[in-house]
Amino acid sequence: MKTSSSENKSNASAEEVKRSSQLKDLHDQIAKAKADYLKAVEDLKKENQELRTELLLRREKHTRSRINLSLIDMYSELLDALSQLDDDYSVMDQLPRIVVIGDQSAGKTSVLEMIAQARIFPRGSGQMMTRSPVQVTLSEGAYHVASFKDSTREYDLTKESELAALRAEIERRMTALVSDGRTVSSEVISLNVKGPGLQRIVLVDLPGIISTVTAGMDPNAKNTIRKLATTHMKNPNAIILCIQDGSIDAERSNVTDLVSSIDPQGKRTIFVLTKVDLAEANLYNPNRIKQILEGRLFPMKALGYFAVVTGKGSKEETIKDIQKYEEEFFANSRLFKEGTLRLKQMTTANLSKAVSERFWKTVKDSVEQQADNYRGSLPPLAQVFTVFSSINNKILTYLFTGFLRPIHVKVLRQLLNLKDPQKFKLPWCYQTALRYNLEMEWKNTYGGLREVDREGLFERGKILLLDELSMLGAVTTKTWEDDLMDRLWSRVDDYVFEQIYNPAAENSDYGSYMTKVDIFLKDWVESKLPETAIATGCETLYYHFNEVSKQAQSPTNDEIFNDLRQHVCKQTRRQHTWNPKAHDQLLMLQRTALEDRVIHNKIQWNDTINFMNRIFDRRLQTLDEEIEKLKGPNWLRRWTRWVSRSEAQKLNLAVIQELELVIDKMAWISLELPKQDLTAVVRNLKNKHNIEVDESNNLEHLIEDLYRCLARRSLLVKAKESAKDWRTGFYYYQQGFVPGSPKQKKNGSGEAFDLNDCRDIVFFSRIRNMILSTMQALRQQITNEELGRMELLMKHVLEEIEKNPSEMRQLISGKRVQLAEDLSESSQFRHGSPSILVEGERRAETAGFSSPPTETRILGLPCRKKTLQLCFSCPKYTPDNRMIFYNF
Repeated sequence: MKTSSSENKSNASAEEVKRSSQLKDLHDQIAKAKADYLKAVEDLKKENQELRTELLLRREKHTRSRINLSLIDMYSELLDALSQLDDDYSVMDQLPRIVVIGDQSAGKTSVLEMIAQARIFPRGSGQMMTRSPVQVTLSEGAYHVASFKDSTREYDLTKESELAALRAEIERRMTALVSDGRTVSSEVISLNVKGPGLQRIVLVDLPGIISTVTAGMDPNAKNTIRKLATTHMKNPNAIILCIQDGSIDAERSNVTDLVSSIDPQGKRTIFVLTKVDLAEANLYNPNRIKQILEGRLFPMKALGYFAVVTGKGSKEETIKDIQKYEEEFFANSRLFKEGTLRLKQMTTANLSKAVSERFWKTVKDSVEQQADNYRGSLPPLAQVFTVFSSINNKILTYLFTGFLRPIHVKVLRQLLNLKDPQKFKLPWCYQTALRYNLEMEWKNTYGGLREVDREGLFERGKILLLDELSMLGAVTTKTWEDDLMDRLWSRVDDYVFEQIYNPAAENSDYGSYMTKVDIFLKDWVESKLPETAIATGCETLYYHFNEVSKQAQSPTNDEIFNDLRQHVCKQTRRQHTWNPKAHDQLLMLQRTALEDRVIHNKIQWNDTINFMNRIFDRRLQTLDEEIEKLKGPNWLRRWTRWVSRSEAQKLNLAVIQELELVIDKMAWISLELPKQDLTAVVRNLKNKHNIEVDESNNLEHLIEDLYRCLARRSLLVKAKESAKDWRTGFYYYQQGFVPGSPKQKKNGSGEAFDLNDCRDIVFFSRIRNMILSTMQALRQQITNEELGRMELLMKHVLEEIEKNPSEMRQLISGKRVQLAEDLSESSQFRHGSPSILVEGERRAETAGFSSPPTETRILGLPCRKKTLQLCFSCPKYTPDNRMIFYNF
């Protein structure tokens, strides 16, 4: 019996050991499954952040209209509007925010850094580093950056050098605030942080609670810190994030008593236990940790309890290192495996999500409360007339007639000479009169136009500009080519004649002539010709855009967009760079065209001669006008206009007459006057006109300048006559009558004459071919590429204007714009409140919070009072029946 009993005991013991081993294995498997689940969730979060970053980058390329604002931006705009409506309306003391409070060195700053995902605060070993409240507004953005509210500089939080600069700037600002000997300051440092995956919340980091005032500190530092913390926590809409060091005894905590005295029911407190890794390493009693996280140890209550690990305490740790360490710790933690910690209570990621959900529920409730307070603070109609009865009748006329713009409330108070302008609620009366006056002025001045503020007008102007740009696609090919050809020749006209043709034409030998032409053309095409062509294309493109804009403007064109149109066109053209590949393409085409000396058919031959006649006539007209100006008025102008020649013009006329005689005797015209001819001209001037050479008239230089002008004209006349002679000579050109001595040909009368070589026709044929090929290439580049590049660039310029409110105010301005802006601002609250309430309610419902029942809703705005004093959102409210909404 004893043997069987001992065997049964041993079997039972073995079964118990086996069962315990299986239970342990099962527990390990569950813990491993939970860890794998957490890992998968983190991977999904990272992937989601990458997708959201890409989406944000795409959104930043497009216009953000008012209705597409993010929730936190919408909320900020509404709060700004509330705070500006009345100086007495202390809305800033009621704003929802998250107050981070804890004992000194409890890790509250580290918790905030983990939520912001950047080490942005200065750190010290056991020293007080937070010497003033730091308000951090977190929002989601494509780039992880930070900026101060009063500064335009952005700090890139992905770079360690920028992080160090940000920490140094925060420390400098804190030091400046306590430079008068204080230990802490109540002034708030505002910091905005944006980044992918950040929760949209507002946090305030407070100095740590201390129990002892050490040497070098302000004697009142302890009380000052407590008073500062109490002030922030007393805000009924503040969420208290109570940070407790898990590595010390609970009895040593100073912050829990302070928090419980402010929020004894724990309706707006979230408890965070830090340094859980140290607590476990020191073999801290797991039951005490469990009691803390269940709210049974500290004399305080909270909405939620969380355990986090904020690193190993090293200054060199990055946020990624801390996150990795936290994940590894909780995955292998005894507290987690034994069930002391629940999954939703661990990691700063879960804490951040819970804090954000609670924050937005508070925002929703707060906005409802502020809307009720706003409506409840409006004075009854009897109070309105009581106030206005003491105001000057002239000011009453300004406020109510609608013929004059209402004066600003501050100016009104100055005119009234009020010593205490806060004794009555003038702003609410002013807002009522202001709204009525603005509506009447708009109705009387712009009755046929819709009220559109500056942003709406900018959107309309942007669409108008892009529509005008798209009309360039309707410009015909012939229009492009004709304009490009004319503009290109106008740019190269002087260079072709002065730098190429004239220097080469003074050579009588055909070989020397062609050699010089080839050298000059090669230098031209490799130095500046492609750039000149590109400049011509750009000029033509923007000329046609301006023409299309003028044609698109109707007789009733809205001149309010003129400044915007001019600025956008100017900036687009200034930033427009032609496609770099076009340079090489043009260079190849121009070089090929200029190297081709062959005229292939009679059509090309005749077109070249017509081209020569056209440009020669234009050039000769310019030279003739220049020469006539030098000679002075002819006899007809002198008698009909009653004018006479000046002494200089008389001298020029005498010189020109002598030079014309010299040129007529020249066998071949050169651009430089030979020395013997110069001497002959000087001698003739002295003998015929009694003109002596002296220092006053500088006669020799004058003769040389006038000769060059006459020589250029003579070369053009000679070339034009040669082109006329060769108009029917394409057959002889094909037979090779180009080089060598002149050929003879019988004319119809039987007389013989010299047939000069057709060098000029060949030269200008090369120039014309170059212009044609360049013109066609530019037209293709404009229609196929540059119009699209211009559109992208114009959109970029418009986006830059949209990001700069001051620039937009300068470009979209005027009485109509300002009046529409005033109307928009006066109705901003009544339009903004329903939007933020609807969005806040939707977000709160998404987060799992149920909306409390409300009595009456008008356009989404809850009315909790039996008697509605004034509700601008009522569908029956109009400017004409506004007064019936006042409650006597």
